[in-house]
Parts: sequence; C-alpha cells; structure tokens
Amino acid sequence: NYSPRRVIDFGCGSGFSDIYLAINGFTVSGYDPDIKAIRAAKYLTSVQPLDVRRRLYFSQMSIPIGQYDLVWSSHVFEHIPEKKMDGVLKSLLSLNVPILMSVPLGHAYDMPLHVNHWATHEDFSHCLKEHSGVDWETWEDSANLVIKAKHGH
Repeated sequence: NYSPRRVIDFGCGSGFSDIYLAINGFTVSGYDPDIKAIRAAKYLTSVQPLDVRRRLYFSQMSIPIGQYDLVWSSHVFEHIPEKKMDGVLKSLLSLNVPILMSVPLGHAYDMPLHVNHWATHEDFSHCLKEHSGVDWETWEDSANLVIKAKHGH
C-alpha cells in the first residue's frame, strides 16, 4: 500500500503518465519546455473528473515551486545538450528528494532530437556523476531497452 505522494515530472510531455498517477491518488506537477505538449496536458486534464484535475498542475515556464516527495524524469536526458546538463541536474538535486529517471539504452530509440546516447548503465552513471558531482545507482532494463537511474532514498 503506497500512500499518495507529490511528484514533479521533469519533462512531462503531454501528461499521459501524470494523469494516470493522479487517477491513482498522486499529486503531480509536470514541467516541459514544449508549449504544445503542455497545452495537450492541460486539455487532457480538463476532461478528467474534478478530483483528478485538482491533483494536476502543468508548467512550460519553469519547474513549479513546491514540496515534492519524488522527481521523476522519463526519456528526457537524451534531449538535453551536455552544456546544460550540470544546471538541470543541480536544479533537480536542489529539491532534496529522491530522483528516478530513465533514458533509452544505446541507440534503441535513435531520433534526430536525441543528442545523447549511452551504451551501458555505467556510461550513464559516469555522465550523471560528471555533471552533478554525486553518485547515482543505475541499471539496464534490457527488456524495455532503457537505462534507469536513481539518486536518493
């Protein structure tokens, strides 16, 4: 039994996963720099029941300020230019809550907008430590062609 938590979804896209979490009792703030994705997330939220809508917030301008229990970022860091990685990771770490993330394994989802590719979880772990100054637990989920990472409890 997992009690509802407050989650920040860094790179939320159109918010499908966030709506699922809200339906299941989580309060979710989503951030994505893509205004079209945020518009879609807000529309999808608008057609949800009131109790679900009250647990969702989306922003394109900046990471919403708030108290969170978890930072979640799925398929985002492959899009972040290396020169911005330090600032992004330090911003997320400054929230002082556990961080969970996933990125594509190698070129499994090679797309023009992917500026980073990690062949192994060790490569991703090294990159995260280099840009954040802290150790990360990483592992490969070969069945889903992703690398997962965790920092904090």
